[in-house]
Amino acid sequence: MLIRRWYVATFAIASACAAPASSGPSSSEPTQPGSSDPADAGPQFDPGVDATADAGAKAAPAGVFANTLTELYRFDPPTQTLTFVATFSGCADVPGGVGVMDIAIDSQGNAYATDYGHELSRLDLTTGACTLVKSNQGLNANGIMPNTSLSFVPQGVLDPNSETLVGFLDAQWIGDQFLETYATWSTTSGAFTSLAQNGDFEQITDVVTVKNTSFAIARHSESTSFPSCAGAGQECVLEIDSATGVGIHAYGSTVDGIEGLAFWAGTLYGFDSVGNVWSIAWQNGQLVTTQIPVNLTGLSFRGAASSPAAPPTDADGGGIPIN
Repeated sequence: MLIRRWYVATFAIASACAAPASSGPSSSEPTQPGSSDPADAGPQFDPGVDATADAGAKAAPAGVFANTLTELYRFDPPTQTLTFVATFSGCADVPGGVGVMDIAIDSQGNAYATDYGHELSRLDLTTGACTLVKSNQGLNANGIMPNTSLSFVPQGVLDPNSETLVGFLDAQWIGDQFLETYATWSTTSGAFTSLAQNGDFEQITDVVTVKNTSFAIARHSESTSFPSCAGAGQECVLEIDSATGVGIHAYGSTVDGIEGLAFWAGTLYGFDSVGNVWSIAWQNGQLVTTQIPVNLTGLSFRGAASSPAAPPTDADGGGIPIN
């Protein structure tokens, strides 16, 4: 299991317990990509549209996406089905194959991938093909650039004219503690700009944004600000400031091992390192984490993504609170 270590500063807290279910995936053979549910109220995904084409011609894809090191998958929340989309191609090679660490999708359906080589690429959501934007020549002085915990934040949060790709730099030892740096990442030049250095949290595995609210899966609080996130193997859902990466609010604990995080219609979806898919819902003022049986096994997820334009609430207007 690949562990990524980060630290995020914290403000206020509210905590609640998760309730994991016991059911698990079955079968072992990947299925081919499926179409989105016509009844889904969210934006529809046209599998014939290249995700790297003109943003003005597309809508955000329906459903959410997740990745292993080598393959792209689509999860459809209304039907709770996981389908194989494609094997990645054109991404940086590492021993044993392609190493895609995380993906991100903007509100127009433009997708990007980062890899073990710390490279940023445009990603075609139908073919899995990567087109290089920036190689690791964009590393900072310590040899670091973002490769996990990526998300797009909406227009107006950091840039008045466009959405912004954000991410955390690999943790660096500064003073007497590890600190991570929250940064923006240009999708045209690959250049990144550091925004803030934060501490107090060990292991932020992924971030997802819907509207103006960003969520993270955080582990091992080293401060008293978030006691619900303290302790070995204790992961929690944390709201972070979309503009600074600073922790704002802890919603409560969830299961260990989540590597990818996505959002759809008021519910968070976690994808873990042993191939499980989890719904993380807000029910009666607390988080309820439930394992979703899927028909694929033998996977190891490394990231996930959904658009900031994903439906913010369920059909009844409920869901985890967002701004």
